[in-house]
Amino acid sequence: MTLFLLGYEGADSTDVPSNTVKYCQSTSVRAGLATKYRVWSNASGNAKIALYDDSSDQPNNRLSAQQVISCSASQWNDGNLVTPVSIADATKYWLGINSDTFGVCCRNTGTQNVYNISDATYSTWTFPDPANLDSATLQTTNIYKLALYGSGGARLFSMGVGF
Repeated sequence: MTLFLLGYEGADSTDVPSNTVKYCQSTSVRAGLATKYRVWSNASGNAKIALYDDSSDQPNNRLSAQQVISCSASQWNDGNLVTPVSIADATKYWLGINSDTFGVCCRNTGTQNVYNISDATYSTWTFPDPANLDSATLQTTNIYKLALYGSGGARLFSMGVGF
């Protein structure tokens, strides 16, 4: 059975511009082995996604190879992690996303920590290891509709804020 590990799986959304990178912080709701990314899209296009660990409330080491997901409009779109990653429960992580089309990445009402890189051309962007925040700005902004799934134990608690 595939289970929700971290992120945000909520309803309604607002489109996010393309060619920007968002590093979105979330706390895992259970321990597990992450095998799949999910991203909600209002438009068809492509997204690059990566998973990072947390160091002092900043994305640090990349835990998974960058994954490209082809997205269809008005639905959740899935992509498998190249190599599954062990997720600890109640632990902060960061999901990074960059898209080639306005509306491939979406956000919802709420707040979370997000590092934004506004000039990140999709065709040439590669998620670095470790994360490079030199040109990033920290924002407390809306919740991004990204999630990480895999196998794991029972859900420990439900969070009102996530991705």
